[in-house]
Amino acid sequence: MDRIRATDHPLSLSHDEQTRAHHGSALDGGNALRRSRSRSGFGSRDSGEGFGSFDERGGGLLASASKPRRSARTRLNRVRSRVSGAAAARVKMFKKLSSAAKAVRVVAALLAFAAASNVLTCGRVACGDAGATTTPPTPYRPSALAATQAGLYAKRSHGLNALDAFPVGHVSENEPSSKALIPRLIHQTYKSNDVPEAARRMMSTWTAVNPSWQTRFYDDAACVSFVRSEFPEYYDAYTSLPKDVERSDFFRYLVLLKHGGVYADVDTESVLPLDTFLKPNDALVVGWEGEFDTDEMAYSRHFVRRRQVLNWAFAAAPGHPALREVCDAIKKNARRVFTNNTNRDTLERTGPGAFTDAVLRHFWRHSAARRSMRATPGLVSEDVEFGIGDVIADASEDDSSSEHDSSSVDETSDETSETSAKNFAKWSVRVLPKVSFGTHPSGEDGVSQDDAGVFVAHKFLGSWKSRKGWSDGKSVWDLLRTFWHSVVLGDIVAHRARASRLDRWYAMPKVTETTAYPVSCASFDPPFDALTYLLGSNPDSLAGSAVERGGASLTKWGRDQPGRDADAALRPTSAEALVGSLETFRSTGTAAAAARGETAALVDVGAGLGYFSLAAASRGFRALALEPDASARELMAASAAHNGFETRVDVRPTRVGGGGEAFCAALVRAEKSKARDAGGFASAAIEDAVLVTEETLRVARVNRMEAASDGGGSGSDEEPRELERREKRKTIGGRRGGPLDDARFFSRDGELKNGGGDDAVDSREDFACALAETLGFVTLDDVVLRDARFDARRAAAPPRPFYGALRVASDGWEMHVLEGAREWLRSAPPAFVLVEVTFAKLFVRDDDDGAAERAAAETFAWLNSLGYKEGAHAGQACDARRKRKEKEKATSEDDAFEFSEASEAFSSSYRVGDWCAFEPADVPFVARAACPERPESVLLRWTRSALDEKRA
Repeated sequence: MDRIRATDHPLSLSHDEQTRAHHGSALDGGNALRRSRSRSGFGSRDSGEGFGSFDERGGGLLASASKPRRSARTRLNRVRSRVSGAAAARVKMFKKLSSAAKAVRVVAALLAFAAASNVLTCGRVACGDAGATTTPPTPYRPSALAATQAGLYAKRSHGLNALDAFPVGHVSENEPSSKALIPRLIHQTYKSNDVPEAARRMMSTWTAVNPSWQTRFYDDAACVSFVRSEFPEYYDAYTSLPKDVERSDFFRYLVLLKHGGVYADVDTESVLPLDTFLKPNDALVVGWEGEFDTDEMAYSRHFVRRRQVLNWAFAAAPGHPALREVCDAIKKNARRVFTNNTNRDTLERTGPGAFTDAVLRHFWRHSAARRSMRATPGLVSEDVEFGIGDVIADASEDDSSSEHDSSSVDETSDETSETSAKNFAKWSVRVLPKVSFGTHPSGEDGVSQDDAGVFVAHKFLGSWKSRKGWSDGKSVWDLLRTFWHSVVLGDIVAHRARASRLDRWYAMPKVTETTAYPVSCASFDPPFDALTYLLGSNPDSLAGSAVERGGASLTKWGRDQPGRDADAALRPTSAEALVGSLETFRSTGTAAAAARGETAALVDVGAGLGYFSLAAASRGFRALALEPDASARELMAASAAHNGFETRVDVRPTRVGGGGEAFCAALVRAEKSKARDAGGFASAAIEDAVLVTEETLRVARVNRMEAASDGGGSGSDEEPRELERREKRKTIGGRRGGPLDDARFFSRDGELKNGGGDDAVDSREDFACALAETLGFVTLDDVVLRDARFDARRAAAPPRPFYGALRVASDGWEMHVLEGAREWLRSAPPAFVLVEVTFAKLFVRDDDDGAAERAAAETFAWLNSLGYKEGAHAGQACDARRKRKEKEKATSEDDAFEFSEASEAFSSSYRVGDWCAFEPADVPFVARAACPERPESVLLRWTRSALDEKRA
């Protein structure tokens, strides 16, 4: 026959025949025939080409003499067929699964994909810090030192007049409540009397926690009636507002403008009694809601200001001009469209946008801080264009004024300082940190609603915001990118900030980035105000520094605890302990005696924004604040002026360092490293000073080598290189005769070897350092003792305050600063020394890995030899010791005794376990376990030795 029948085709064989064909046969010479969709077919009778030749006699195919040739297209089609068949089968099986099973499989697939990506990226399933091993810590022992000193402060028991000892606007709690500017009224509103049960439970907390306060409730009808009768000038604007939430915003400003008191949303809880944080002289108390590095980050979180005041809870005296100003602004903009983003339009018209602008304008209009910062253009927010950038640029001029004098700060005003103080005392503004009113149930920004500083907790039961009111929605691709940045890359916050720029409604207000912002340090008793820069807008000299971190901490928690930004709830804080220690030296006289200087004072090295100095001044003590950075110093001086502390806080532009050879060598290393990073020295004078100093150091080293070679005593003729090596090992941290390691330095009981005398570690001599002189460094001995000698020559001079406490936070120079205070620490040692040291950032003369640790060990051992026998530390290293103890689940009898003894010695509000006992032998572990970026706080107490008692 001419052609083979379909049923006789090899690809149409039965299953058994296919199996036999697959394994080969004698007929085809063992070549199995396979499926093919190639257009070439099986060949022809005549050509003999293809897979085989056609056998007319046998009706089959003969074996080809050569291996069949398959095109790339054939192979690709075969792969496609198999893949599509398998995929179709899996899709069919997947469709049969339940919804839960489908979700589980999708999540499992995504996690597997993320894990694979992490393995390719960082070599581990989960990227991140793998954890560093450290030397085993010394046994954890809780210290009661900090808590005992913090407990020394007794409220108003020292006999000073409250108004004389404490700032304007902060009056003693013992003052009669009838003098309070804010009446005892709590206002709440809801659309009807049918309040949800969850909200009712929250509303009940306001009456339960504040039984002496009267609560008033308003539904929508009552709100309309109130505005019509009490504020007819605002009634048209009120009724013309397009949203219920906007009328609710307007009403809360109006009701406090009329009656005063406290406004609170129905989904807020009163955590602490209002009387505990509202002071009699408070006229307007609001809270920060958040602060962001960039406009994009603020926008991505749906904020309308980079630093924003919330309006779900606040307190005010009736008639406060800031409330009148925000009401005028709402009246003017009632029909104005700020942006087509409907949610942000509301926030600008009646919400936090308008409220923040009015509050800050009023603060700067009357604060005494404004007068102290005249020489710093742009620091005061007088030229801020409040609005939505280019969208309303044509109306920016109209925003700067209102019919009730809501214009920006007028620097040409002839208002005297006395008048300004009186106006601010009458119409004060206090902005509480985020933790007070602005926490979120999720603990966003690391601020938990379980924090002890929470006054009001907002539960966010319902939201007026439309989900479609933020943007045009998100595509599947957007969701996948969000997942990728969240799970794989871990930069979801930055990703959302970048993505916010793609929003077609994106716009943020123009701000003066050098503007100062107030925050109340409400967790300190008594509270005081501090000024900070806007996060992300600090001057270059402060960017990434402890000052910038301190400002962010103040905005969040109202306290600055170095090293505890992620968990700032250290109790007691370093400020409470250090300032509390000054109570030991408080004069028993009157305020006049304190004014003459008959009281203790704090020396604050590296004062930054002045939190510690202002805290001391708030309790009537003096403070010598030494801060070399001009920007931080400006804010500190302005804060002192605002609080009325000018006579108590002495702010000086002093750069404090050491006086020895090691400090000089470390300074050379630091400047050369800075020059390498910057591409050159800051000035020719510094470059010349570096060269001169290097030569001075070389000559000193050669002289020591020659002296050692001539007077070695052993008669050895060692090579100069070996002598230099020995000399380098002997000179550690700036002092001769230092130890090489822990075993050589400490005895088994942790005491200094060789009796701990001055000869062991105290042979430093002054070293002429040209570079230090060029950069303006001085020693603490120069500052403190020079002042004392100068006052001694003035017969009529009042007595200087006794420097009873010292704080050193000089960003890597702490050991050198202490070395430069040798004469002072010997002759008139302060009772307490607080050292905030980041061991990984210490500047030392040597470049080996253990140099910083050895320098710190020697310095703390030397302080121990001077009488600073009792110590405590707090920070990451203490946390590591405590967690290790908790993991072991074994508490010794000694530990139990310390806890029980401490609980009887001071207030239970302070936790003993937050501070660990510290002694020089602990330095090796503390240095290795401490955070490499944030400081460990070390508190030392001076005690009179037996020799001192005998001499006395």
